[in-house]
Amino acid sequence: MFLGALTIAAEGGKADTAKPLHGFGSGVLEIALAYRGDAFRVVYAVQLADETWVIHAFQKKSKQGKRHRNTRSTW
Repeated sequence: MFLGALTIAAEGGKADTAKPLHGFGSGVLEIALAYRGDAFRVVYAVQLADETWVIHAFQKKSKQGKRHRNTRSTW
């Protein structure tokens, strides 16, 4: 699935499984894949000259979404 989605991106398209990755600017996309109970991600950018670059590929370890402690002071 990752290879197919990256091939579509390399040909100038966007796979249905590719979603924008917020907070990294336009043109940075994430592909998520569930496989045998595990979650895998590929993050890539499509606007680097005429090439598609894979920025990061990893297995998601957390079973929950991100949790951040609120470090802002409320006055």
